[in-house]
Amino acid sequence: MRGSMSPLVSKLRGLCAVGPSDYQIGSLTYWSDDQLEAILDSTAHTRKGIRLLALPAFTDGAWRTFDYVIPMEVGTDFEAPGAESGFALRDSGGGEVPPAAYTLNQPARRVTFSTDQGGATFTVDARAYNLHLAAAMVWEQKAAHAAGAVSWGADNHRVDAGQEYEHCLTMARHYRRLAGLSVVEMVRVDG
Repeated sequence: MRGSMSPLVSKLRGLCAVGPSDYQIGSLTYWSDDQLEAILDSTAHTRKGIRLLALPAFTDGAWRTFDYVIPMEVGTDFEAPGAESGFALRDSGGGEVPPAAYTLNQPARRVTFSTDQGGATFTVDARAYNLHLAAAMVWEQKAAHAAGAVSWGADNHRVDAGQEYEHCLTMARHYRRLAGLSVVEMVRVDG
């Protein structure tokens, strides 16, 4: 797993109530970090050149700009900066800003510079993920795995495998609704 995916994989584990080795089917153990990363990667969208929103503040008798907001256009679930993460903060000339020059509060989508930027223009490149769609996909797989289970009872105890299957499908529908619409760009190439 890419290190930059660790926060997203952890968040997906929480949405789906899965551990790294919940059960085994044949020789395959579910749910490894690599399995969850592959599902997340299937929902990835790369955003490039998205302009940050400056947040100037009046301090010490002057307007200063230390903070910038990453717009919602990028989304809330994007890959953290790291090797091969697709994340890059760029100045107005397109050069990459070194990570030592700023801190990123990813959940708040806020970039804070250590020095006043004077309202300079910055853009971000990022790979964003649809965590709700990924969660729906995991719950659907869990439902498929539960479909083969057998209901049984003994000594006033009853385990109904159908309940687990229905619960998984209910959760999958819930996250599909939260995932929103899927939009694709179509390009006409015939003329």
